[in-house]
Amino acid sequence: MLLGDKEEEFFRIPEKTPWNMDNQEMPHANHKEHLCYLEMTGFLDKRRDEYKNLVRNAGYLCSICGRSAADEDNLCDPDTI
Repeated sequence: MLLGDKEEEFFRIPEKTPWNMDNQEMPHANHKEHLCYLEMTGFLDKRRDEYKNLVRNAGYLCSICGRSAADEDNLCDPDTI
């Protein structure tokens, strides 16, 4: 977990956004650790330095969204670069 006890509060998406997943099931296990989800929740804007650490020296590319990450656990469908 990235944020421990504060995770649920931090990752809550405002109801007016089209991506509100509060009442939806995550598409797969550990989706809250994936870059696509983190970006939707504003993690990139709120914690840019931490986000940079997740993508710095990327070795994996997501086959679904095209994002790259240093750790395959931060992507939905990782493929090595």
